[in-house]
Amino acid sequence: MPPSAVPVAYADIAYAYNRLYTDRKTTDSAERDHPRFYRTPKMDGLEGEGLFYRIIYGDPQGVASGEANFQQAQASVSGIEGKQLPLTAQIKYGIIRLGGRAIRRAKKSKSAIYDLVTRHTDGTNRQMGGDLALDLLGDGSGVRGQIAVGGITGNTITLTNRWQVDLFKKNMIIRASTGANGITGLRVGSTFVTKVLRGSSQIVVNSVAAITSLAASDYLFRFGDPGNLMQGLGVCTPIVGPTTGDSFRGIDRSDDVELLAGWRIVDTNKYAEENILDLSALAFAHGKLLTEADVQPQTFANMVKRLNAKVLYDRGRTADVGFRFIEIHGSGTSVKVFSEPDLKDPNVSRLYNPEGHEIRHTGGDGLIHTIRDDGGSPSLRMSDQDAVEIRLCSEHEYLQYDPGQFGVTQHAQ
Repeated sequence: MPPSAVPVAYADIAYAYNRLYTDRKTTDSAERDHPRFYRTPKMDGLEGEGLFYRIIYGDPQGVASGEANFQQAQASVSGIEGKQLPLTAQIKYGIIRLGGRAIRRAKKSKSAIYDLVTRHTDGTNRQMGGDLALDLLGDGSGVRGQIAVGGITGNTITLTNRWQVDLFKKNMIIRASTGANGITGLRVGSTFVTKVLRGSSQIVVNSVAAITSLAASDYLFRFGDPGNLMQGLGVCTPIVGPTTGDSFRGIDRSDDVELLAGWRIVDTNKYAEENILDLSALAFAHGKLLTEADVQPQTFANMVKRLNAKVLYDRGRTADVGFRFIEIHGSGTSVKVFSEPDLKDPNVSRLYNPEGHEIRHTGGDGLIHTIRDDGGSPSLRMSDQDAVEIRLCSEHEYLQYDPGQFGVTQHAQ
């Protein structure tokens, strides 16, 4: 093919992409179907090797009562108790590759070229948004599912949790390990998903044999995820409180578990709404407000039916984006309870003060931005084939300025 034929198609696709997508719109598109991810503040400024942030959890103690105890007050002087933590960016890429032949066949119609670009870009945005939303609520491992006992029949895999089936997509490359962190007991090899069978809690892969010794109880992950994800709510507010020797971003959170790692109640004899109210009351009794909660969608539906609650609509940044919630009234505050599809455990719910956390990111106008060439174009011509690439990137990490404004509870459905 003559070299001059490629720049025409390349220029057309760059024009279409420039018109339709800014970095801000790219991020908006990725957030749209994920309530907590959408509602979590996102700030830039995560540059260089990272940044430091602080958690204040104790006030000075130079206090004593009684006229005779002035010197005791002096002797009791202490400084503010706080911790300084480093924040280092994790990175996630999204690649869109469009063949020259497809571009050339579409270029005579502007609507055709727009459709070619937007369908692929929207799809990659949605997938990156889904992964980032999962990472935000996750424990940093990226676990997507666990194989059930007797759960391997040919190339069909049955999962222990039917809600996690949705985390697998056709053509997703997956690996397995015996450990839930994706690193311990890592199996050799990988395979890819060919079918997703939500009704039967199953996925079908190209070849079970491609992963050596794959077995029941193994955990499944997207290739490359373990060890490369943000430390989300599952790490910052874990269901099991930190103990002596804990190391989280260089600090030991067992010094004050609740103010450094959030509040928790594990009581599977109570329903979600009871534990949510108990947990918000517990935090309020210690001077902290938990004003929002996320529950898994089926648990949300059960709550609505039990409480005969009115479902309200909470608008987002634009008129066509918003999420449904119910409001329950507790000690010291009312809690908005949202249905959160990225929570896959119907027995676990999370509570927040949404002003106490954020996702920090680098570069661009949004969390997800386009990698541009030296001329500022968002589409890059491939040097070794008749194709162009659009490359999306997100460098980010999650932090809580006040972990005492977060909680987690385990309950009955």
